[in-house]
Amino acid sequence: MQNLMRPEHEQWKHFYEMLAEACKTEGCDSHSTRLAKRILSEHFPAINAAASVKFFQKNGGFCDCEILMNVESQLQELGFAKRKIDGNKRSLSRAISAGTDLNTIQNQQMQQMRSMSFNQFDGERVVDDLLSHRNLWTAAIMLSSEQNKLVALRETACGEVYVDTLYILAEIGRHEELKRLAEAWQPDEIKVISGDTSFNGLTAAIGEEEPARVAFRLWWD
Repeated sequence: MQNLMRPEHEQWKHFYEMLAEACKTEGCDSHSTRLAKRILSEHFPAINAAASVKFFQKNGGFCDCEILMNVESQLQELGFAKRKIDGNKRSLSRAISAGTDLNTIQNQQMQQMRSMSFNQFDGERVVDDLLSHRNLWTAAIMLSSEQNKLVALRETACGEVYVDTLYILAEIGRHEELKRLAEAWQPDEIKVISGDTSFNGLTAAIGEEEPARVAFRLWWD
């Protein structure tokens, strides 16, 4: 039998923690398992890296962060995982967010989003994915599509947040990757926003040409 890196392997927790740290410092590219392959090759020579990657993909781990978020939970649902380790989605998010450059306002937005769940919107998953792919986006904010803003005032009085629309500004040249990530959140609508002068001044100095910026509007019914 091939020696695979699986959740029940005695070195799984060590591998998991190393991969989480690599995702935090280097970022997941959202389409490959390059970090997992490197860690397995360099630190676990007895493990069959190629076969392990196929195992990850079979269980929802098509990129490095998906290995962290999906593989063990998928096996637990199937009844194969024997134990639950410390590196669940919430601890992963805390580990990754500790190494990001989120400003105070953005961090507040993340905390608010994490607390929300309605229809197909899963705030915890969205925040975990955004933090795991910090190299794909510049800013993210959750707002309400409701024109009557007094509704939001009423909801605040009731201790609730009235929002249904997520705006994300992509890093330059990374919008296609960000769109693929966002599609997995199952929004009812994704709208591309490009060429808006509101983004001017983010990167270019006065007198310099501003690089093209792309944002996305995601709406959940």
